[in-house]
Amino acid sequence: MKNILILSLSRHDDVNTSATFELAREFSGSNRVLIVEHPYTWTELLRGLTGKKGWIRLIATLSSRPLIRFKGRVHVLVPPAVSPTNFLSFGKWYGRLSRRNHRAVAKCVNSWLLKEKWKHYYYINSYNYHFPDLNKYMAGQCLKHVYHCVDPIVKPYTVKHGIRNQERAVENADLVISTAPQLQHKWNSVKPSFTVLNGVNHHHFNSPRKCVPAVRSLGKKLIGYFGAIERRINYEMLIATFKTNPDWTLVMAGPVQDEYVPAEIREMPNVHFIGKYTYDELPSLIYSVDVAMIPFKIEEAAGCIYPLKLYEYMSTGKPVVSTLFNSDLLIPIADKVHIAKSADKLNVAIENALNEKDNKKQLRRKSFAAMNTWEHRAKIFLNYLNK
Repeated sequence: MKNILILSLSRHDDVNTSATFELAREFSGSNRVLIVEHPYTWTELLRGLTGKKGWIRLIATLSSRPLIRFKGRVHVLVPPAVSPTNFLSFGKWYGRLSRRNHRAVAKCVNSWLLKEKWKHYYYINSYNYHFPDLNKYMAGQCLKHVYHCVDPIVKPYTVKHGIRNQERAVENADLVISTAPQLQHKWNSVKPSFTVLNGVNHHHFNSPRKCVPAVRSLGKKLIGYFGAIERRINYEMLIATFKTNPDWTLVMAGPVQDEYVPAEIREMPNVHFIGKYTYDELPSLIYSVDVAMIPFKIEEAAGCIYPLKLYEYMSTGKPVVSTLFNSDLLIPIADKVHIAKSADKLNVAIENALNEKDNKKQLRRKSFAAMNTWEHRAKIFLNYLNK
């Protein structure tokens, strides 16, 4: 039985799941697992005091003992609030505040390590490039240090310090495990580098669900997108497609990053933004539409994306339409997914998906998803820890 300490960018009370928490859940079947979630900044804390999440972080900040939450068998440590740093340019003051933040989080972690008598552990920094040097402040013996790279860093806010910090995190690690081959290739010349693809909780999505009446009533031919509504989506393509086909209805479900969403698509009568959903609600939402879609831009950064939603969609058996945002991922499964190789081909892909009558294709999607579970991914990940 291993002690596995994971520094996560995601948090235990996020609305949706993440690769970090899904892997940790699988690790915990035969190991002791602690996730150190990403701390709030003081700015986030003050903004969040109107809700439960903010008060949990306030308690963590004021408490003299580590605040622990549980996700199944996984212990989750909620660190105290730290100083915001991203507004600063790289230099003296950024370095000072960053080191102070590292010490604050490490103090909390070390208190827990001492209490639980963890003298040695495996350390995984799961894409938390904000704390590239945390390992240097932690007590005990780190048996192996992994940097888990799950996405390209492309947004201006994260690019500012993220690329440099991520390179430092990789430098500190013994090996890098990425969620896509193109991410892995980036680190091949720097550290031992491997790929462990994202997976799915197949049972969660494959179990029969009732449709959501409020969604089902939005139209006769429903095409749904489920996930963050942000930079990666090709909005121009969606506007053109759903203007051309007014009898189709687009359902956009998930948190909206307003700065990326054109006003034109919001005003279209056959496009509906239905807001956030929980992980438990997601399967029923997918079952409520006729076609599930991934309308990502075809761009260089998209080749590094391996979205959780692909296997989630496939687990339900629903017809899936996707742009060819990642050819390494999608071409091998072209017999299971309707692929739009260019924006002008999206009409054809959706039409084919709506008219799909082949039950064998549905079964192929479900069977393929069942072979790509988080349980399987966790075993591969642990094999790399053992090397």
